[in-house]
Amino acid sequence: MMRRSFVGFIGAALLCLFGQPALAQVSWQMATEYPQTNISGVGLTTFSRLISAHTNGFVTVRTSFDNELKISSAEMIGAARDGRVT
Repeated sequence: MMRRSFVGFIGAALLCLFGQPALAQVSWQMATEYPQTNISGVGLTTFSRLISAHTNGFVTVRTSFDNELKISSAEMIGAARDGRVT
C-alpha cells in the first residue's frame, strides 16, 4: 500500500513539473489607428508590457499601430465579433 502511494505521489509530482509547458497561453490582439508614439499607442504598449509581466507571460498582447490591420475605430466591435482581432 505504501509503495502504491509513493508511486502515485511521484507520478503527480512529475505531472506538475513537466505538465506546465502544456498549459495553453492566451494571446490578445489589439488594434489602433494611432501611431505607437501617440499617447494612445504609449498606453497600449505599457498595458501590453504590464499584462505580460503580471501574468508571468501567460497572457501576451500583440498590438498593431497606424491602422496596420485596416480596422477603423468604428469597426472594432465588429472586428472582434468576426475574429479579425482576438
